[in-house]
Amino acid sequence: MRRKRKAAGEPQRWLIASALIGVGACGAPAPSSSAVEREPEPEPASVHERTRAALEAWEEGVREATDFAAIPASDSRFGADPHRIVALPGDEGSPRFAVLERGHDQLSLVDAHGQVLSRAPTVHQPTSLVAIDGALWVAGLGDARLDRFTLDGDALQAATPASRPLPAGASIRDATLDASGALWLADEGSHRLLELAPRGDDPPREHPSCRGPLQLEALGEGLIHSCLLAHRVHTEALDITHDGPIWAFALAPPPGPERVALVGVEDHPLERAEGGFGYIDSFLFVRELSEGRLLAAVNLSAHGVVTPKWVRWLSPTRVAVTGYASDVWLELEWATPDCAGEPTVSSRPWLPGTTDVAALPEGRGWLATNALFDALVRVELDDAGTWTEAPEPIFLDAAAPQVDERSFEERLGELLVFTTAMAPRNDAEGKRSRFTCEACHFEGRGDGRVHFTGREREGQRVHARSKAILGLFPNRPHFSRALDRTLATMVHAEFRVANRFSADPDYREGWFTLDADELPWLAQVPGWSAPVDPPALRRALMRFFMRASMPQNPRARGRSGYTELEREGAEAFAARCEGCHQARLVTDDPSTRQDFERWEALIFAEPTGSSIVWASEAYAQTSIGPWVHDEGARVASLRRLNLIWPYFTTGEAESLEAVVEGVRVGDDGAVDHDLGALEPNDPRGLGVAEREALVAFLRLL
Repeated sequence: MRRKRKAAGEPQRWLIASALIGVGACGAPAPSSSAVEREPEPEPASVHERTRAALEAWEEGVREATDFAAIPASDSRFGADPHRIVALPGDEGSPRFAVLERGHDQLSLVDAHGQVLSRAPTVHQPTSLVAIDGALWVAGLGDARLDRFTLDGDALQAATPASRPLPAGASIRDATLDASGALWLADEGSHRLLELAPRGDDPPREHPSCRGPLQLEALGEGLIHSCLLAHRVHTEALDITHDGPIWAFALAPPPGPERVALVGVEDHPLERAEGGFGYIDSFLFVRELSEGRLLAAVNLSAHGVVTPKWVRWLSPTRVAVTGYASDVWLELEWATPDCAGEPTVSSRPWLPGTTDVAALPEGRGWLATNALFDALVRVELDDAGTWTEAPEPIFLDAAAPQVDERSFEERLGELLVFTTAMAPRNDAEGKRSRFTCEACHFEGRGDGRVHFTGREREGQRVHARSKAILGLFPNRPHFSRALDRTLATMVHAEFRVANRFSADPDYREGWFTLDADELPWLAQVPGWSAPVDPPALRRALMRFFMRASMPQNPRARGRSGYTELEREGAEAFAARCEGCHQARLVTDDPSTRQDFERWEALIFAEPTGSSIVWASEAYAQTSIGPWVHDEGARVASLRRLNLIWPYFTTGEAESLEAVVEGVRVGDDGAVDHDLGALEPNDPRGLGVAEREALVAFLRLL
């Protein structure tokens, strides 16, 4: 939006130095040969500086060879990405399981050994799977419909009818049946719950939800559901709030009081003081549901479980949990159902990347989906009811219709982001925490947190919301202060910050070699052959960010053009907003700015999704403070706004409607942002129709 702008960042220090001491400057006497001989040798560049310089040169080469208008969306660029597994009723002698491969847009039928029996194409990015009257109902993030399948022996086939439409823009995270047989869907695209009668063709009823609905389950005659961005778990009688995201929950079986096990980040404000990340460990909380009373809190990170996305009660007193970021299966058992006292804790070897787990028949073991290895993971229990060896992945790509063309370097980069491999010697003492990027960036997106940055301005503590780390490659300089002018600089700094509180002082600069002796599961990564040194680790992380573009927007996917309201919004955006949030393909390259006539084609392009970043490298000074930098904050990108709530750097706007209500237009046409709505006739504000059109357009980006 148009307002006073100033270029972000400062000249690089070595450029300033060369300008100040430039040899042969005008009017300076030429040095004598003896003076030259006595000139001290320059300090050799450190290995850190040499590495960063080499990576910056490589980064520039990649950028020059990249067509930023045609970068594919990240939806299908990270392998099979198996997300959900459900045991199907049938013959226990030959059990079968339904598996959703989110990255392949596939429903797979597998046997108890993880071998694929048949496949069928589904909605884009399938995430939820429910069996109803002999049919499998599948919904996903990328298409506003439900797909239905039946089984003919070991063959999957489309049911009749094959699909049911959902409201435009629906992006479904989870689904469940309630006690009455109604199907409920968690719609993160519009932050609502949808209620659908499986029989008939009536459209779903819409119910409000907190921000970022993630998981829902039947609870008596009602529901319980969690909201990732709002940090809440909600029932009809209870609203549990938390300081950070809850990644999964599980309801306890009877007997005993109604209880829920929650796994998420510790219930403490994230802290960025002293150059590191504090209070980001993973915890298990057990709460009683009638009043929300906390019964137990266990630091899972201290037991080796980091970023758990799956938890299950094995009995009224026993819970199993695995870490997405770590290689431990943990079981905790209390003496009584009220979870009083300390639990007995036992652990088993596992693999990072678990998204869901199904039990083998008769309790013989487990079959799990693993998104980081793009595989299934299977264990059989021994006579003691346990196992001692780490399971091996059963790779799904071997039988998939799509080929995963990623290099080892790109796979390693993904693991650095989503596991503890980026800071392998961190611990969980006090504020120190086991680090993974996903502690703040769920699936590479935002997680709804607004954290203290460790800085103050004019006596006020400076806060900033968590940003998405998808789409970074074309969007530099990076983050709100815009101090990292290149991806190489940002990655180098992130290794240092991630390891700032390492238990090993030798790791606190983030300069280490990654070895399978330290993290044995690395030996099972396709392509792993030898330890990876510090420069190669940084290049691998950069490779991930180069590949990890923004996902397609379900509101735009499958369409070819604006609605009338969206077109009006595009015109209003061009007039009011694009002076700052420029229609560039590369944030720091003004030559990539696109004419208004090109916007529509780029927004609805497939398979890229919108390649426009809607940003610039400039700082903007608005009326919302305190600013993160002396010059304000870097003009933020406006892509996929439903994934990065709340809004503004300070996170003080609860909705896009609140953002446009806070627009202030000066007499000269310059635009400012503030908080709160103006009086209806105040000429500084936007009219109701213009605000509505702008919101419709912003939701497309």
